Amino acid sequence: MIELLKRGLVDNSLLCELAVHPDFPRFMADLEIYVNGVAVKQVQTVNAIVDTMSATIMKQHNPGLTDPQLRQLVAAHIDDDSFCRYVIQQDINGIALDLREAHKDDFFSVPEDNPLKAKMNVTSSGIINGVIQPQYGGHGTQFNENGIPTYSLPFKVEDAPQETVSIAIVLEDKDAYPVTGGFAWIHWLAANITRFEIKENESQTADDFVQGRNSWTSIQGGEQSTELSCYYGGMTPPDKPHIYELHVYALDKMLDLERGFLLNELHREMDGHILGQFTLKGIYEKL
Repeated sequence: MIELLKRGLVDNSLLCELAVHPDFPRFMADLEIYVNGVAVKQVQTVNAIVDTMSATIMKQHNPGLTDPQLRQLVAAHIDDDSFCRYVIQQDINGIALDLREAHKDDFFSVPEDNPLKAKMNVTSSGIINGVIQPQYGGHGTQFNENGIPTYSLPFKVEDAPQETVSIAIVLEDKDAYPVTGGFAWIHWLAANITRFEIKENESQTADDFVQGRNSWTSIQGGEQSTELSCYYGGMTPPDKPHIYELHVYALDKMLDLERGFLLNELHREMDGHILGQFTLKGIYEKL
């Protein structure tokens, strides 16, 4: 054990937290009972009592196999191995949940050189407690001439890989499948973003990145013109609240894409050049 700690193959700090957890002694006791077979004889004794009662009932009353009282006795028969493993599993589950809760806001249990410490993250001031705010969709106030919401969602990229040259994004709605007849709805495509923060409504106001076509160019979207569709097209769920996914990609190059590019063209250009990625999700209420 000492050699294991010296070699650094496990997180010693986390191991200490495990050992001092108030439920750890109970876990070790249950594990010892299982490993040493202490519980087997006790469970077998209980099972023998149940079997005796079942035999007595069968002999005196000869009930059918569907008799409720007889079925209760059959159900009371304990599989000692399964029962002991279940108890141990419950012990360790409780401890693990407590440790995860204690570390939900940090990476202190992760070694300093672990890549998880530099994991890319994306946040949006327009998503509060998992809910996309009304102004970014059909409940908002800014629309194009076809009634499509245009006030775009803000977002910020944090801890992007150092080698990042550009950012690309895809905003999609997979919950649109039943509505469209079989495809996810693309609300926003953008590439060659060279900064880590996009303010709200910059789909309409910024000119330092290129934007692709959204799904309003489709038949289901009324075949809106490419010109009007090369912007953010906000959320308009017609049937129920939908979950929207903002996929953000950190790339090692600028992409060879022009205004009006399609989703497949974006993925073809990104292939082999993705340094990091993150998906931010939010719910938008039904119109």
